[in-house]
Order: sequence, then C-alpha cells, then structure tokens
Amino acid sequence: MKTTLRKRYRSVFEAQVMDPFNLGKTVPQFAADFGVDTSTFTGGRNLQG
Repeated sequence: MKTTLRKRYRSVFEAQVMDPFNLGKTVPQFAADFGVDTSTFTGGRNLQG
C-alpha cells in the first residue's frame, strides 16, 4: 500500500489565502481571479457564481 504525505501549510500562508474570503469574496470570484475551476477549492463540487 502506497502512502501519500499531505503538505502542511504555514499559518502565515493560510492566513494570506483566507484574507479574500474574510473580506467577503466568494469562491467563484476567488477562482476567477486565479483562472481556475471552483472545484479546485470545493473538493470536486463546481459552484456557479
């Protein structure tokens, strides 16, 4: 059985990523800013904005 290590992010990085959400930005808006699909942030569920 192959095990996969999950990368742990530093609390500073996590705080920077969460800032837009704390300021009221939605997942679809955040995804559009970075040019990625919303499923990247929602575990496979695609949200329509």
